[in-house]
Amino acid sequence: MEHTPPARIPDGTAWRAKQGIRHEPKAIFGARPISQSIVASGTLLRGDQALAIAQTDAMAFYRDLSVYRILLVLESDGWHIDYELKDPKQKGGGPHYVIDAVSGAILAKRFEQ
Repeated sequence: MEHTPPARIPDGTAWRAKQGIRHEPKAIFGARPISQSIVASGTLLRGDQALAIAQTDAMAFYRDLSVYRILLVLESDGWHIDYELKDPKQKGGGPHYVIDAVSGAILAKRFEQ
């Protein structure tokens, strides 16, 4: 299949999408759908807001979070924020949080040493 770059809009600020191409959403293996109750209950907390809540709490227990890779996923029970070690040779782990997607309350947290 040959790749053809999209056409530029005349003023040069953006790329024009090709007409007639649609991408249907596909299920991610193992992913749980966001429950309708979370979506219907009000405004969702943005990912950066949930991350700020977790990071503020984690700084009380961990001085340096730069050694961790942060995984942030919105699941049916809230924002899951996991700090995983970047270096697989290191032992231990970081904090793990579940943050309520509407209120921002910490629903669960676990610390690995």
